[in-house]
Amino acid sequence: MTCATVRERLLQSEYPDRPGSELSAHLADCHPCQIWLRRLVRLERRIANRTIAVPRIPTELFGELEPARPLVRPFASAHHRRVEGARRKAALASSLAAALLLFAAGLWSWPHLEHDISHSSLAAYQMKRDFRLAKADTLPRRVTALVELAGDFLSEAKQTPENAERLADFVERVFCVDLPELTTPLAAHDRPALCAVLEPLSRLESDAARLAAESRSLRLAHAYQRMAGSARLADQRLRILLRG
Repeated sequence: MTCATVRERLLQSEYPDRPGSELSAHLADCHPCQIWLRRLVRLERRIANRTIAVPRIPTELFGELEPARPLVRPFASAHHRRVEGARRKAALASSLAAALLLFAAGLWSWPHLEHDISHSSLAAYQMKRDFRLAKADTLPRRVTALVELAGDFLSEAKQTPENAERLADFVERVFCVDLPELTTPLAAHDRPALCAVLEPLSRLESDAARLAAESRSLRLAHAYQRMAGSARLADQRLRILLRG
């Protein structure tokens, strides 16, 4: 069983912290998958442990729900009045419950929104990165996989410009964190195969620089400049390592 298959099944599992015997056999001998599983379990527990604080109901809410003046109703039988009163109470209770739920959800999500987005974005990046690296069995192939992943992020930024800044964070993490960790130190027998990575790396840099120059949005231009700059630094560093 491959690392990619194991991780896919763990993602689909309702209880990833209790893998079955088949998955445990792979995890016992695969240190990268053990690290990946621990990260996944921590993330799920962090989400499960979040609590929603129910706020005090503002008095203004009751004022909006209650009528401003008495309602004039035609005469009705006692039975009809009881049925109508029960319906009004049920409708009022439903409206109040819905308003309370919306108010509580909004109040809870507002201070946590920025933190949750950044945390989930990092987790999404790590999942994509680990999935790509799991299919690469040599150092040159892992480096190639990271460069291709950065290229995918650049393409995604062109298709969804509203996510360009987050995707620029991903590209910088590829070239400034993960790629240096993979290539330090660099064995002599890996250098010839890594020369093939220089061309797509340079192409990614030039594409990002061109998009930055053509962009009419300062926000997008800055995001593309960050991608081009991190790719340029990775290219320079890799060339120095290849020269030995």
